[in-house]
Amino acid sequence: MLNKFKNLLKYILLICVLLNSSVSYASQKSDAAKIEKLEKQVLELTESLKALSGEMQKLKKENNSNVETFKTPPGEEDEISAIRSRARAAAATKKTATSSASSSVSSKIFKGGERAQQAINPEISVTFDHLSSYKLNSPHNYAGMQSGENFRMAGIHMQSEMDPYSFGKLTFAAREGAFEMGEAYAIFSNLIPGATVTAGKFRSQFGVINRWHLPALDSCLHPISLATILGPGGLAGKGFSIDYNLKKPWSDANQITLQLQRADNAYLFSGANSGHIPSVLLHVKNYYDLSRDKYFELGLSGMIGPNSRFGITNPAGESFDEAKRFTRLAGIDLTYFYEPLNQAKYRNFLWRAELYHANKEILNPASGMLENINTFGGYTYFQRKTSERWEQGIKFDYTHPFQVDNKRFRTYAVSPYLNFWQSPWVRTRLQYDYINSNFAPHRIEHRANLQLTWSFGPHKHEKY
Repeated sequence: MLNKFKNLLKYILLICVLLNSSVSYASQKSDAAKIEKLEKQVLELTESLKALSGEMQKLKKENNSNVETFKTPPGEEDEISAIRSRARAAAATKKTATSSASSSVSSKIFKGGERAQQAINPEISVTFDHLSSYKLNSPHNYAGMQSGENFRMAGIHMQSEMDPYSFGKLTFAAREGAFEMGEAYAIFSNLIPGATVTAGKFRSQFGVINRWHLPALDSCLHPISLATILGPGGLAGKGFSIDYNLKKPWSDANQITLQLQRADNAYLFSGANSGHIPSVLLHVKNYYDLSRDKYFELGLSGMIGPNSRFGITNPAGESFDEAKRFTRLAGIDLTYFYEPLNQAKYRNFLWRAELYHANKEILNPASGMLENINTFGGYTYFQRKTSERWEQGIKFDYTHPFQVDNKRFRTYAVSPYLNFWQSPWVRTRLQYDYINSNFAPHRIEHRANLQLTWSFGPHKHEKY
């Protein structure tokens, strides 16, 4: 069939060529014989085309009859359509399952954590504190405060988030010839709803700055009133603390802290022979937002603990407990802070004040009678930041000595200071102390201090 179509096309092309040749030839030569011959050939080709056309019509009829012969019966056609429909549905289901499986497989990411084990290690920081202090008036050296260099401590701090509900902290203080544990505690946020529980050894929340370590203070030393009434190193102990935040009952934010600690502070309490009676501390903090740039904070502290000894031995070798005696403490702290919102890195102003009162029952060894130490003291300071690196401040301090019948004795001090922050990790402080006491061996002191503080690690000089 294909050969017949090819021959037909050849004939058509030949006719066209001949017609063109005949026209050209007739116009040019006017040869009648040749024209007649060409006309005869055209007639023969025309007859051949008619014969081929008949054969093509016959073949077409035969092809149509074959198609009708091989048509699918109606019943079988419906069955085949149903099979095709089921096949298409199965194919679509398989395609969906394959695509979902591939997407789920692609969403799974397998990682090996062998190289990230250091992420579970605690954060470690080391803070150094060096104080150069010189007494300007003679005598320059005495038992209370000697002039010269004093590398006060290298504080090692470790902390870690143990899980979403607990946090641990450990601090050591390394001094010349001594290495002691400062604090070691864990904080749990899921033991009591709405509260956090601290367990271990920690500094007591009496006022504000008793919690702070030496390098974090806003001046070179703890206030004289704090060291006189709460003890040279401040208040600390082993036990539990519960911090509960109240939802705005009378101020913008409130926090109640209840602490039970072993009364092993020998300055205020029983010391090593404290027995089973702990000291109890209650601190209430009230926070007020005055504006977007200012806030005010008022804190009230109360504490009681035993100062009688348990299980001591008398000269006859007999063990006994002393009659119960107690030490009671009260305090109030106030903080005002102003920091412009758009200049927080360059400008602020801070005022802080704390007042302390202590009443300790003691046994007079000569008379065998109970006596009371009633001591009152406090401090206040003002500090302002004038640029990103510079701070200036002045501190006032006043206290009575921690002894019986102390009303006629007093000590006060004035301490201006200047802080330069080279960076958040390095600070230099210059401070001058004027101390006036009407009972100390050296009643007036003038001291010049240079304090250098630097740290390694993420914690810097935290106030906590």
